[in-house]
Amino acid sequence: MIRELYQMSSPLLNLDSQLTCLDNVPEKFLPAVITSTNGELVARCESLVNSRNELLRGKSPASLFPLTPQPLANAICKVVEETGLSRYCAQSEEVTDALLSDILAVIDKLQSKASPLISDLIKQLEEEALNQIKQALEKKKSKRKSTKPPSLTNAQRASITETASEEAWQQMLSGQEGNGILPAVWQERLAVWAQLEEVFTELGLITGLGFDLSKGVFQSMVG
Repeated sequence: MIRELYQMSSPLLNLDSQLTCLDNVPEKFLPAVITSTNGELVARCESLVNSRNELLRGKSPASLFPLTPQPLANAICKVVEETGLSRYCAQSEEVTDALLSDILAVIDKLQSKASPLISDLIKQLEEEALNQIKQALEKKKSKRKSTKPPSLTNAQRASITETASEEAWQQMLSGQEGNGILPAVWQERLAVWAQLEEVFTELGLITGLGFDLSKGVFQSMVG
Protein backbone atom coordinates (compact mmCIF):
# COMPACT_ATOMS: atom_id res chain seq x y z
CA MET A 1 0.00 0.00 0.00
CA ILE A 2 2.80 2.43 0.95
CA ARG A 3 4.62 1.59 -2.26
CA GLU A 4 1.51 2.40 -4.31
CA LEU A 5 0.99 5.73 -2.52
CA TYR A 6 4.58 6.74 -3.15
CA GLN A 7 4.20 5.76 -6.79
CA MET A 8 1.07 7.92 -7.16
CA SER A 9 2.83 10.92 -5.59
CA SER A 10 5.88 10.65 -7.85
CA PRO A 11 4.58 10.42 -11.45
CA LEU A 12 7.65 12.04 -12.97
CA LEU A 13 10.11 9.48 -11.62
CA ASN A 14 11.30 6.42 -13.43
CA LEU A 15 9.23 4.33 -11.05
CA ASP A 16 10.47 0.89 -11.99
CA SER A 17 14.07 1.77 -11.23
CA GLN A 18 13.30 4.09 -8.32
CA LEU A 19 10.92 1.77 -6.48
CA THR A 20 12.70 -1.53 -6.96
CA CYS A 21 14.88 -0.65 -4.00
CA LEU A 22 11.81 -0.65 -1.74
CA ASP A 23 11.29 -4.37 -2.32
CA ASN A 24 14.26 -5.21 -0.07
CA VAL A 25 13.07 -3.03 2.80
CA PRO A 26 10.92 -4.76 5.46
CA GLU A 27 7.43 -3.26 5.36
CA LYS A 28 7.59 -1.96 8.94
CA PHE A 29 10.50 0.31 7.95
CA LEU A 30 9.07 1.65 4.69
CA PRO A 31 7.48 4.80 6.18
CA ALA A 32 10.78 5.90 7.73
CA VAL A 33 12.71 5.30 4.51
CA ILE A 34 10.16 7.00 2.25
CA THR A 35 9.50 10.08 4.37
CA SER A 36 13.13 10.77 5.21
CA THR A 37 14.68 13.77 3.46
CA ASN A 38 18.28 12.58 3.80
CA GLY A 39 19.94 11.53 0.56
CA GLU A 40 18.22 9.81 -2.35
CA LEU A 41 15.58 7.10 -1.98
CA VAL A 42 17.83 4.33 -3.32
CA ALA A 43 20.62 5.32 -0.94
CA ARG A 44 18.22 5.39 2.02
CA CYS A 45 16.93 1.92 1.19
CA GLU A 46 20.44 0.53 0.94
CA SER A 47 21.35 2.27 4.19
CA LEU A 48 18.44 0.68 6.05
CA VAL A 49 18.92 -2.81 4.62
CA ASN A 50 22.69 -2.80 5.15
CA SER A 51 22.36 -1.51 8.72
CA ARG A 52 19.82 -4.22 9.53
CA ASN A 53 22.08 -6.91 8.06
CA GLU A 54 25.04 -5.60 10.05
CA LEU A 55 23.06 -5.88 13.28
CA LEU A 56 21.90 -9.38 12.37
CA ARG A 57 25.57 -10.32 11.96
CA GLY A 58 26.31 -8.97 15.42
CA LYS A 59 28.02 -5.83 14.17
CA SER A 60 27.51 -2.11 14.65
CA PRO A 61 25.11 -0.47 12.12
CA ALA A 62 27.87 1.39 10.31
CA SER A 63 25.71 1.92 7.21
CA LEU A 64 23.18 4.26 8.86
CA PHE A 65 24.46 7.15 6.73
CA PRO A 66 22.81 8.60 4.62
CA LEU A 67 19.59 7.50 6.32
CA THR A 68 20.79 9.73 9.15
CA PRO A 69 23.43 12.49 9.23
CA GLN A 70 26.94 11.12 9.77
CA PRO A 71 27.48 12.67 13.24
CA LEU A 72 24.33 11.01 14.57
CA ALA A 73 25.16 7.74 12.81
CA ASN A 74 28.58 7.77 14.52
CA ALA A 75 26.99 8.46 17.91
CA ILE A 76 24.50 5.61 17.51
CA CYS A 77 27.21 3.18 16.44
CA LYS A 78 29.30 4.18 19.44
CA VAL A 79 26.42 3.43 21.81
CA VAL A 80 25.71 0.07 20.17
CA GLU A 81 29.38 -0.89 20.38
CA GLU A 82 29.97 0.29 23.95
CA THR A 83 26.85 -1.38 25.33
CA GLY A 84 27.39 -4.62 23.44
CA LEU A 85 23.87 -4.48 22.00
CA SER A 86 25.04 -5.73 18.62
CA ARG A 87 25.97 -9.09 20.17
CA TYR A 88 22.37 -9.63 21.27
CA CYS A 89 21.10 -8.67 17.81
CA ALA A 90 23.12 -11.42 16.13
CA GLN A 91 20.78 -13.82 14.29
CA SER A 92 17.75 -12.43 16.13
CA GLU A 93 15.28 -10.55 13.95
CA GLU A 94 13.14 -9.72 17.01
CA VAL A 95 15.91 -7.89 18.83
CA THR A 96 17.37 -6.36 15.67
CA ASP A 97 14.07 -4.98 14.40
CA ALA A 98 13.10 -3.65 17.82
CA LEU A 99 16.45 -1.87 18.16
CA LEU A 100 16.32 -0.56 14.60
CA SER A 101 12.79 0.75 15.14
CA ASP A 102 13.96 2.68 18.20
CA ILE A 103 17.00 3.96 16.31
CA LEU A 104 14.74 5.30 13.54
CA ALA A 105 12.52 6.96 16.15
CA VAL A 106 15.59 8.60 17.69
CA ILE A 107 16.73 9.81 14.28
CA ASP A 108 13.33 11.37 13.59
CA LYS A 109 13.15 12.99 17.03
CA LEU A 110 16.65 14.47 16.98
CA GLN A 111 16.41 15.65 13.38
CA SER A 112 13.23 17.55 14.22
CA LYS A 113 15.16 19.34 16.95
CA ALA A 114 18.24 19.87 14.80
CA SER A 115 16.50 21.36 11.75
CA PRO A 116 15.62 24.78 13.25
CA LEU A 117 19.03 24.96 14.91
CA ILE A 118 20.74 24.29 11.58
CA SER A 119 18.58 26.91 9.84
CA ASP A 120 19.50 29.53 12.44
CA LEU A 121 23.18 28.71 12.15
CA ILE A 122 23.07 28.90 8.35
CA LYS A 123 21.47 32.35 8.56
CA GLN A 124 24.05 33.50 11.09
CA LEU A 125 27.03 32.17 9.13
CA GLU A 126 25.74 33.62 5.85
CA GLU A 127 25.34 37.05 7.44
CA GLU A 128 28.87 36.86 8.83
CA ALA A 129 30.26 35.83 5.44
CA LEU A 130 28.42 38.65 3.65
CA ASN A 131 29.70 41.19 6.18
CA GLN A 132 33.24 39.98 5.60
CA ILE A 133 32.82 40.36 1.84
CA LYS A 134 31.33 43.82 2.30
CA GLN A 135 34.18 44.92 4.56
CA ALA A 136 36.75 43.59 2.11
CA LEU A 137 35.14 45.55 -0.74
CA GLU A 138 35.02 48.74 1.31
CA LYS A 139 38.73 48.49 2.05
CA LYS A 140 39.57 48.46 -1.64
CA LYS A 141 40.60 51.88 -2.80
CA SER A 142 38.96 51.75 -6.17
CA LYS A 143 37.78 54.70 -8.18
CA ARG A 144 34.96 52.64 -9.55
CA LYS A 145 32.43 51.96 -6.83
CA SER A 146 30.30 48.91 -7.31
CA THR A 147 26.58 49.27 -6.61
CA LYS A 148 26.06 45.54 -6.74
CA PRO A 149 25.38 44.13 -3.24
CA PRO A 150 27.73 41.39 -1.99
CA SER A 151 26.53 37.84 -2.56
CA LEU A 152 27.62 34.30 -1.84
CA THR A 153 28.51 31.69 -4.44
CA ASN A 154 26.82 28.30 -4.51
CA ALA A 155 30.04 26.74 -3.23
CA GLN A 156 30.14 29.15 -0.29
CA ARG A 157 26.51 28.45 0.57
CA ALA A 158 27.13 24.70 0.40
CA SER A 159 30.16 25.03 2.67
CA ILE A 160 28.18 27.12 5.15
CA THR A 161 25.35 24.58 5.18
CA GLU A 162 27.81 21.76 5.87
CA THR A 163 29.50 23.74 8.66
CA ALA A 164 26.16 24.66 10.22
CA SER A 165 25.02 21.04 10.16
CA GLU A 166 28.21 19.84 11.83
CA GLU A 167 28.05 22.50 14.53
CA ALA A 168 24.35 21.88 15.19
CA TRP A 169 24.84 18.14 15.61
CA GLN A 170 27.81 18.69 17.90
CA GLN A 171 25.63 20.85 20.11
CA MET A 172 22.75 18.37 19.98
CA LEU A 173 24.83 15.30 20.74
CA SER A 174 26.87 16.95 23.48
CA GLY A 175 23.70 16.90 25.55
CA GLN A 176 23.19 13.17 25.00
CA GLU A 177 25.14 11.36 27.69
CA GLY A 178 26.35 7.81 27.01
CA ASN A 179 23.62 5.42 25.95
CA GLY A 180 21.00 8.08 26.66
CA ILE A 181 20.53 8.31 22.90
CA LEU A 182 18.50 5.09 23.06
CA PRO A 183 15.34 4.60 25.16
CA ALA A 184 15.99 3.57 28.78
CA VAL A 185 14.36 0.18 28.18
CA TRP A 186 17.52 -0.97 26.39
CA GLN A 187 19.61 -0.37 29.51
CA GLU A 188 17.12 -2.46 31.46
CA ARG A 189 17.24 -5.28 28.92
CA LEU A 190 21.03 -5.24 28.86
CA ALA A 191 21.14 -5.53 32.64
CA VAL A 192 18.77 -8.52 32.63
CA TRP A 193 20.60 -10.23 29.77
CA ALA A 194 23.94 -9.80 31.53
CA GLN A 195 22.55 -11.36 34.73
CA LEU A 196 21.07 -14.30 32.84
CA GLU A 197 24.29 -14.85 30.94
CA GLU A 198 26.12 -15.06 34.25
CA VAL A 199 23.64 -17.62 35.55
CA PHE A 200 23.76 -19.70 32.37
CA THR A 201 27.55 -19.61 32.42
CA GLU A 202 27.68 -20.79 36.04
CA LEU A 203 25.33 -23.63 35.14
CA GLY A 204 27.56 -24.63 32.24
CA LEU A 205 24.88 -23.81 29.67
CA ILE A 206 26.93 -21.31 27.68
CA THR A 207 26.71 -23.35 24.45
CA GLY A 208 24.38 -21.64 21.99
CA LEU A 209 23.66 -18.92 24.51
CA GLY A 210 23.93 -15.93 22.19
CA PHE A 211 21.02 -16.57 19.83
CA ASP A 212 18.67 -18.51 22.12
CA LEU A 213 19.13 -16.25 25.13
CA SER A 214 18.76 -12.95 23.34
CA LYS A 215 15.66 -14.10 21.51
CA GLY A 216 14.04 -15.75 24.51
CA VAL A 217 14.68 -12.92 26.96
CA PHE A 218 13.41 -10.34 24.51
CA GLN A 219 10.17 -12.22 24.00
CA SER A 220 9.64 -12.69 27.72
CA MET A 221 10.16 -9.00 28.40
CA VAL A 222 7.86 -7.61 25.72
CA GLY A 223 5.42 -10.42 25.28
